[in-house]
Amino acid sequence: MVQLIKKMNQTVLFVIISCILIFIWWMTIDKFDNYIIESKNILFQSESENAVKHIAEVFDGKMKLSKSLKAFVELQGDGLTQEIVDQYGNSSQLVDENVVNFNIAPDGIIEFAYPKEENEMVIGHNLIMDERDIVQKDILHAIETGKSIITGPVDLIKGGKGIIIRDPIFIDNEFWGFATIVLDAKVITDVIDNYNELGQYQYFISSEDNLFNYGAYFNKEESDIILKIPNVVLDLKISGKINDEFNFLNEKNIRYFKYFSFFVLLLLIYISFDLTHTNKLLSKRVDSMIYFDKLTSLPNRRSLEKRMNEIMGSNTFYLAFADLDDFKYINDTQGHTIGDHLLKQISGVLLKYSTSKVKIYRWGGDEFVFIFENHSYDEVKNLVSKILSEFTNPFKIEENNFKISMSAGIVKYPDDSENIDDLIKSADTAMYSIKEKCKNGFVFFNDISTDAYYEKIAISNRMKDKNFVNDLVVHYQPKVQINNNKIMGMEALVRLKNDDGTLISPDKFIKIAEDKGYINLIDRFVINKVFSESKGIIEQYGLKVSINLSAKNINWDFVKYIEEQMAIYNIESRYIEFELTETAAIQNIESVVEILVYLNSLGISIAIDDFGKGYGALNYLLKFPIATIKIDKEFIDDIMGNVTGNKIIESIIELSKNLGIVTVAEGVESYFQLDYLKTIKCDDYQGYLYCKPVPYEKFIEIIKTREC
Repeated sequence: MVQLIKKMNQTVLFVIISCILIFIWWMTIDKFDNYIIESKNILFQSESENAVKHIAEVFDGKMKLSKSLKAFVELQGDGLTQEIVDQYGNSSQLVDENVVNFNIAPDGIIEFAYPKEENEMVIGHNLIMDERDIVQKDILHAIETGKSIITGPVDLIKGGKGIIIRDPIFIDNEFWGFATIVLDAKVITDVIDNYNELGQYQYFISSEDNLFNYGAYFNKEESDIILKIPNVVLDLKISGKINDEFNFLNEKNIRYFKYFSFFVLLLLIYISFDLTHTNKLLSKRVDSMIYFDKLTSLPNRRSLEKRMNEIMGSNTFYLAFADLDDFKYINDTQGHTIGDHLLKQISGVLLKYSTSKVKIYRWGGDEFVFIFENHSYDEVKNLVSKILSEFTNPFKIEENNFKISMSAGIVKYPDDSENIDDLIKSADTAMYSIKEKCKNGFVFFNDISTDAYYEKIAISNRMKDKNFVNDLVVHYQPKVQINNNKIMGMEALVRLKNDDGTLISPDKFIKIAEDKGYINLIDRFVINKVFSESKGIIEQYGLKVSINLSAKNINWDFVKYIEEQMAIYNIESRYIEFELTETAAIQNIESVVEILVYLNSLGISIAIDDFGKGYGALNYLLKFPIATIKIDKEFIDDIMGNVTGNKIIESIIELSKNLGIVTVAEGVESYFQLDYLKTIKCDDYQGYLYCKPVPYEKFIEIIKTREC
């Protein structure tokens, strides 16, 4: 009897313990199931946002093409012919695999199309009377607001579905017509297919009216995000699998396993231990996906925010925000594959400095964040110096060497801010301030003035609206012979006009335009403006006009544009001179030489601006077809007190005369400087001593009166 009671007690105890273990196991599986679902949702949401970002970037590029077409039509006005349209289409990059055609519709009636032979059926179509409701609605909206529209997907007249980018054109504040680019609707699906090249995810895209559908529809999506481009609303759904572990942890299998666990009490502890281990492995895999960057394997932005939330309030630390100098140029010229390889190599170098007290994160793109915990000011300064010194040597990719540097801004918590976003913003501000002065450097936020940074941000935001070119003006500064004060030519200098009529000098916005990709618009505006307004005075007085050319535009596409403008305005090449800085000239020297030689063969003169800063590169510059050397203003400013600088000026002039090159002194502001330049036989000069840059009308008066 006692044995029976004892045995029953053991059974009861075993059952109780087993039930407790089953309950604990059941709850663990439920909790882990929810964790898996939440993790998958985070990951799929991130992938959806990335896919939408890629689509938006493609449309941003197509909008740039649209603005280029609009500017072309506004320039031609009523002088448009199909021949001019064909020349423009053949010489531009407007038509690619995604662009079906572009067309121009004076008074709303399509009169010109490119390519014409493939789009004759659209010529004569009245857009304003278009029977398609979506087209008519957006046409009226464009005329009323004067703003660009994107419409689609819609049924095209020539068949198929497309997306339309249409710009209304107003000349002298009166509606003139439309400039339209027609995209194949598969421009969206191509982006998705390329982005999902591994086939890891399942996509379904549909428009609001279900006229456009792509992908396989599925009932249960892991992520659902609305892609909103102006006038184009698409619903993007994404589903898929992360890895094999997630496949067996589905709702059905988990339920079966719960039931089965009732009948395997003796194996419960073993199974519990085994699956606990599996859970840990899966947690690590999921954490790796959520908290680490896929390309570089560095902790990502989400990981940074998590760590900062952990240490804020209890510890002081330094945060450095850094990015690679001119990485966008490498990406644009060499391609994203090379750019990704470069980021991997750089991340490997940075990881050498990762310790328990130093954490390195990839913020995004070419941006990185460093957290220095329990470090002094001097320790941080020395560590950042060592990190930046790693960029002294070039990085080798596919037998090519890439020289790149890094700049960083540093803040301290909590001294500079107690908020994560403000800390990052302040560090970013400091970083851009050092980029303005020099590259491959760093600065602490406390050591900078933020006024210049916020001015830069304001200009950058203003340039996002491509219509900023309407606020550009061109002034002209005389170029004068030193011996007789006779005006020999003029330099065209661009300015950006504020709403109050004040002007922003080019040194404050040209670099921003180059970094943000807007410099092509500016250089094209200046060339068109100079050719159109100064042709008469150039030919009448035999003056040569100098136009500054950005290093970003030393390419064959821009050469074609120059030739087109020369033909349109029938301007002789002997009156044109292009100036480029010495630094720009020695970048990618072989291709630059080829392009400059070609321009010179057309009769266009080449001048090197700011000469002397890169004096060590003199031997390289002897390869160029140079007609003029402009001595850097810094040397002219120091004429009174810099003996070494004066010797450099004299050497430049002596060498130039031996090579038959004209020398021009920039920034001459005193008679002492002018007398010295006469003594050493400098040819020409320009500067405030004779005249500052003035509008075209004022320059005509100066030519006639010889007085500024």
